[in-house]
Order: sequence, then structure tokens, then C-alpha cells
Amino acid sequence: MLRRTFRLTVLLLILVALFAVFAAPAAAQTFYTGNPTCTDIGLPSHIQAGDWATSGTFTLYGSQTFTLTVYNDSKTVDWSSTIGIDAVIVKAGNGANVYFYNEATSGIGLQTPLNDGGNQAALSHIRICYDYEVTVSKTANTTFTRTYQWSIDKSVFPDTLNM
Repeated sequence: MLRRTFRLTVLLLILVALFAVFAAPAAAQTFYTGNPTCTDIGLPSHIQAGDWATSGTFTLYGSQTFTLTVYNDSKTVDWSSTIGIDAVIVKAGNGANVYFYNEATSGIGLQTPLNDGGNQAALSHIRICYDYEVTVSKTANTTFTRTYQWSIDKSVFPDTLNM
């Protein structure tokens, strides 16, 4: 019974982790005034791409892509990417809503910020912040045989001791 409970617990944890990866909810949304960049929001080593304001698929570095879908009179956006994204900056009016992620590949329902009148402003543009996760693997299979030019002999004197 204990073994079965353990297996079910492990399976549940795996399912929760997979849901967290594929659902990719925004970890946090923060409002920034002005026109923030990746550096302005605390991601100095990230690549910044974007300034997109319409739906479409845009090419990032190499063959990576970022797909943007704009809804609701340019006030709500969904996105997906072939590379992990760390932040999406949704610029409108006098500021931007910044959505922070952890290597997410999609996000839904991102909103433009409110304007000075308290209404949702129309989208100005989207910026994304991402970096490349470097993975390293060992492919070399090394061997080495050390040969010593000396030996060790063990002896005792006397070879028998009676007590």
C-alpha cells in the first residue's frame, strides 16, 4: 500500500510539473512607466526583440519564431514561441505591463495597461526578452592505464609468533 501511495504521489507531481510547463502562466505582472527595455526590467544579459503591434509570426535568432495574436481592439494578446521567453513587455499609453516568465513557450490573456483616464489603452507594441540556455554534454570516452616501475613486497619477521 505504501509503495502504491508513493507511486501515485510521484505521478501526481510529474503531472503538476508538466501542467506548469505547458500552461505557462505569467509568474508576475508589473507596471512600468515609459517605454521599458529588457535592461530596464532587470534582465541585462537578455536579447531583446520585438516592437510588434499586429498579429503574426516573427523570426528570432536563426530558425526560432515568436507568434503574436492581438485581440479585443488591440488590448489583449496571446503569444507562443519556439524558444523559452523570460519576459513579455506589453506597451500602451504611458507605460507597459511586463509579464515575467521562466523559459515559457506561450502565454495567454496579456493585457495592455490602463491609460490616465483609467481605461485600457490600445497596444503600441510588444517586446520580448529571452536568452539561450546552453546545454553541454560529454561525448568523449577516455581511457588511461598507468604502469608503475616499482612494486611492493610485504614480509614479517619472525614469520610465526607464539604467545
